[in-house]
Amino acid sequence: MEIERLDNPDAEEVLEEELKKIKDMPHSKLSTFMGASNILSYEVGGKNDDVGYDVEVESAWVDEPGGNLEVHVALFEKSWRVALPLTATFIITPDDSIIEETRG
Repeated sequence: MEIERLDNPDAEEVLEEELKKIKDMPHSKLSTFMGASNILSYEVGGKNDDVGYDVEVESAWVDEPGGNLEVHVALFEKSWRVALPLTATFIITPDDSIIEETRG
């Protein structure tokens, strides 16, 4: 069985909207989403009424506590028809500047 990655225009649009909201959070707030018990997890609806998504946000220090923060965002389809989420990662500095972003 082939593992399928979430790949559709609706999901891409939802991820983009959620990333904007998450990037607006300050470094100090994003730094609280570390460790398995502190992951930010919430549900969002898609543009298509029959599809919903789970969003997970987890952070990790790049080098040292209080410094740059690597933030991982994953978008999962709630139906579980697709096993691999859409992902994005960005680095935010203590002064709330985004210095790097990648998509997975």
